[in-house]
Amino acid sequence: MNILLRALRASGVSIKMHGKYHPMPNIALTDALPVGIESACELMEVETDGGAILDDLILKDMNRILPGGMKIYEIIEGSLKDMVKQYAYILVSGEDIEHEELKRWRESGKNRFYLWKGKGIKLFWQKGVFKRIIKVEERKVYDR
Repeated sequence: MNILLRALRASGVSIKMHGKYHPMPNIALTDALPVGIESACELMEVETDGGAILDDLILKDMNRILPGGMKIYEIIEGSLKDMVKQYAYILVSGEDIEHEELKRWRESGKNRFYLWKGKGIKLFWQKGVFKRIIKVEERKVYDR
């Protein structure tokens, strides 16, 4: 979080603060993931001071400042509450899994890739049959 805030400030973006005695940046994040689950699509809402507009130049500047492995893909105007994003999870296993709601997506070498949409992803992780679980934006998976 601090890395993203530093990149915003270093890019010249003034962030609106809230609180009187100990002001904090006015930001909002999507719901937290269970421990051990990766994500390829996290969203962050930042309210700029004075209605500053974030454009592609600022996006490039922020990505230049961010450490390797972190990247901001797009800037969208609006609120997180207004954006209804659909998520899916890619579950990677070395063995065949039989589950009525789990859809087999792809296979590569010894790995099998399954898709899961909905709640309860933590239960799959706790079973210990999956090597990796990755949260992705649903349109990125199904539009291909």
